[in-house]
Amino acid sequence: MLDESARLEDLALRFEVPLARAHHALDDALALAGVLTHLEQLKLIRTRKAAVVQVLGFLGMALALDQAPAATPEERLLRELALPHALGRYGDCLERYAAEIEAGAPNAPPLEELIERLGGRRIMERLRAERTPAERYPEAVARLSALVESSQGPTLRDRIDSLLDRVALSSSEGVETNPARVSLLTLHSTKGLEFSRVYVVGVEDNQMPGWHQLEENREQEIQEARRLLYVGMTRAKDRLVLTRTERRGGRLSGGDLFLRDAGLVAVSPGASR
Repeated sequence: MLDESARLEDLALRFEVPLARAHHALDDALALAGVLTHLEQLKLIRTRKAAVVQVLGFLGMALALDQAPAATPEERLLRELALPHALGRYGDCLERYAAEIEAGAPNAPPLEELIERLGGRRIMERLRAERTPAERYPEAVARLSALVESSQGPTLRDRIDSLLDRVALSSSEGVETNPARVSLLTLHSTKGLEFSRVYVVGVEDNQMPGWHQLEENREQEIQEARRLLYVGMTRAKDRLVLTRTERRGGRLSGGDLFLRDAGLVAVSPGASR
């Protein structure tokens, strides 16, 4: 929830909560109660922000149905922000509106009229047009292109090694990293996040669930690995890539149990699936 220190003394200072004596049971308990109140307030604020994003399309539709001119700068801003959510390819408010009309809503204007009030078919088609990754994420693609171009070598293996030299596991604190790095996330740390593209590296038996887990048939750990992989797979919005290798560190990687369970056909060792 907070990027800075999570120590009780620091949180008490941030929220101006009295803390008479640090590491004293009663004083710590009283300070913690005060800190938790402020943390709950922050949690509610973030929850409201997340919830508002989900209903922006419906807000835009309601403003269009109202047809009243925007009376305040805030309302004009809301109309502008709501437009792509109402007409865009990822929203479903128009489909729900059509279903309501079909079910019987005698005073509601036709769907085509609502689309016109929102801006018209031309704007809707433009918003729903498939854009290239470079158009959708220009900064990210530019960074990736620069990274690939800077990873030079006489062979593909040398270029891959050069690229991996600039890769670092994401860390929350206390680690100096190259600002041009490629950040990798563990599957555990992806909960609650979403990405346009997700690449899960190492979906192989000796990595997931693990050699010992399979050899000793540790069912609980196998199921936990299966659940963890599912969590990672569901983080992808547009594209999901799963990879495995035939050998890792010169040793057989153990196969692809989870990929076979998912009904994915192996193309060749080391290829994307």
